[in-house]
Amino acid sequence: MLTDHRLTSDILKKAANMVIRTVLPITDIRASADYRRKVAGNLMLRLCDRYSFPDKDFGSVIGRG
Repeated sequence: MLTDHRLTSDILKKAANMVIRTVLPITDIRASADYRRKVAGNLMLRLCDRYSFPDKDFGSVIGRG
């Protein structure tokens, strides 16, 4: 997905949602699996932000349905 498109906010948000649907974390006393999935998506967005893509308002996936 990321190799076939120009990296825009929309493409990166779709990639973050793909990460959320793909990872299979556990739930334990420290965090739920759902929370960990959302964090994984946000970590991908933060990585992109760190490398300063021109279209850099990636936002956050946490809290979205």
